[in-house]
Amino acid sequence: MGAFIAGGWGHAAAPSPVQILQFKPRQEGVQPSQPKPGEESACKVELVKGTGKGSGWILRYGSGQILRRFFDTNDDNKIDVWSYYREGQEIYREIDTNHNSTADQFRWVNAGGARWGVDTNEDGTIDSWQLLSPEEASQELVRAIATNNAARFRALLLTDAALKQMDLAGEVARSFKEKTEIGRAHV
Repeated sequence: MGAFIAGGWGHAAAPSPVQILQFKPRQEGVQPSQPKPGEESACKVELVKGTGKGSGWILRYGSGQILRRFFDTNDDNKIDVWSYYREGQEIYREIDTNHNSTADQFRWVNAGGARWGVDTNEDGTIDSWQLLSPEEASQELVRAIATNNAARFRALLLTDAALKQMDLAGEVARSFKEKTEIGRAHV
């Protein structure tokens, strides 16, 4: 496995558990399993190979339960998928789809939820949602209002592309478009 984007880990030696645990989820509210102070030394790092290109590192508790999985999907010696686990199950994943060393997609899975956010300008703020359940949309709306966060609110609004994809007709289409434009104008 090549260099870990922020740490210079080369082929010769695996990163330490402490080095891997220094990486934190970029989105707030993600709560992966975390060893208690002093338990890091019992954790193990192992190399994992992909079925084609790519390889990465898995961090496990001494019991074998997975804590983190960081992977280089295209074998360019840079991590482009950061996966975080809780109780051995993946709950959150960050993906660098354009391989420039910055995550641009964020996915909550399993006990973490069912969300897929996209950060088009890679500033760490979700710009739009590919997948968001009604319950999670309402939670995002409450967070946006409570924190007076216009960008978080704007990410919840329908885009013109999404409206077009819905293939609505007549008055329904006009109503959705009008309400979306009003929402954009007020943030």
